Order: sequence, then C-alpha cells, then structure tokens
Amino acid sequence: MRMNITLRICLMQLTAALLGLAWGLMVSADQSVLRWLQFRYGGIVSVLVLGLGIIRCMVGRSVVDKRVLWMCVAVVMYEVVLMVEEPFAHLSDDGSTTAIGLLLLAPLLLVMGFFARVGEWSGGIGAALFFATSTAMLILNGNAVDAGSGFFRSWAR
Repeated sequence: MRMNITLRICLMQLTAALLGLAWGLMVSADQSVLRWLQFRYGGIVSVLVLGLGIIRCMVGRSVVDKRVLWMCVAVVMYEVVLMVEEPFAHLSDDGSTTAIGLLLLAPLLLVMGFFARVGEWSGGIGAALFFATSTAMLILNGNAVDAGSGFFRSWAR
C-alpha cells in the first residue's frame, strides 16, 4: 500500500526539522562534538546526494526526469550559495538574522515537497540533510554568546 503524498511530505519535513533540532542541541551542549560533526560535512554530503539525483535524471528520458533534473540543479546552486555566503554563522541579538535564516530555509521545505511528490528520494534526502544542517547551525549560533560556526568559517569574540 502506497503512503499518502501529504503524509510523505510531512514526514520528510518533520524528520529534517527534528534531526536539525537534535543535532543543534547536541552540539550546543557539548562543543567538543563539533570537532567530528562539523557542519561542512552535512552541506557537502547534501550536495553530493543531490548530484546523484542529477546523474539519475540525466539517464532518464521522461519529462518528469527533466523537471527533476532542473530542480536538483537549482537546489545544488542554492545550497552552494548559502554555504559560500554563510548566512547562519553570525546571528545578532535582536533576532532579525535568525528570522532571515529561517526564511532562507523555506525554499528547502517547499522543494522537499516537490521531490516527495515525484518520488525523487535522492533530491529529497539532499534537501532534508541541508535543512537539518542549517537548522542545527542556527540553534548552535543562536545559543552561543562568544563563538559560532558556519559551513567553512568559525568565529569567536
């Protein structure tokens, strides 16, 4: 029996959010965990998993595969821009940068729904992993007062 599409989308998004929450709280509680569980690995693995989706779609010949191909390419480009720009690394006290960070994550939630609808699990897993990584980074940097971490840069006061 096939699972309802809406349920699949909700489960994928909820799993990504809970994974990010758990990761962020774990790293916030014990900074030594950050040495072996760095955020850059989550970002890089996410891009690689989406790359598998791109390769899979390039082999396919259907119209759905071409739509999924371009969506995977767009998500990879979006994720690379976010990793280079590091919008989650420096959070201000007024909460405006946290709100902007959450808004930057919204497209990933939407694209998870698209990938779940068309059954492209490598794209969905890649987007969910990046969402979880970014959520964990937001939690860590939101709780930190004197230091923070991004995908490729860290800061300390």
